[in-house]
Amino acid sequence: MRSSRCDTAECLYGKSATEVNTATPLTEYPSWGADDLLDLPTKNVFIGAIIVVDGALVSAPPLELWEKEEGLKVKTYPDVPLLIGTMAQENDEVTDPAVRAWDWKALDAHINATLGTFGGDLAHNASALYPRAGREPDYVLTSMSSDRTMRDVVAEFARTGKIGEPQWRTFPESTALLGASGGVEVARHYHAKQCALWLTNGLFSYAWIN
Repeated sequence: MRSSRCDTAECLYGKSATEVNTATPLTEYPSWGADDLLDLPTKNVFIGAIIVVDGALVSAPPLELWEKEEGLKVKTYPDVPLLIGTMAQENDEVTDPAVRAWDWKALDAHINATLGTFGGDLAHNASALYPRAGREPDYVLTSMSSDRTMRDVVAEFARTGKIGEPQWRTFPESTALLGASGGVEVARHYHAKQCALWLTNGLFSYAWIN
């Protein structure tokens, strides 16, 4: 509203698509250009999440609904089974092609330019947790930035709300690792040291929100 010089919805409706796009804050908060969404974070650069509360499908902000439900014996909104996952090197496909030509010196400079903004030993400690032997710099970068595959078992979950693999239990009891061959391996604490590093250094707020 501010950058479009409008103070009413009617004013915005009168703008062209180009004017609205130009007024959209892409490089300042809420930074919807999301330049570092698939990269290592830089301190104090956040992406503002949006949810549309339309009064019909979404009657109020979700956090308010959850807080209201917490004290009720009879839930207005039934619990829904939820499957959360991520993929190693998930952003490899969309990484800037120039990154593939990096050497280790370029990677270290990038890590220092991003994680170094948080101060302390974060950049050094993060680098130490991601082995380099036998790997390329772009692989290490995408491993770091996506740490923050699912076939038949996921299809079954979508149909029934349950997982057919008995060893894959509800979080936080276990985390399932789905391999390229379709096999399922269960870990009690997957990437525990890496997760602890990100969390103890205050990077939870920089997690993906899209």
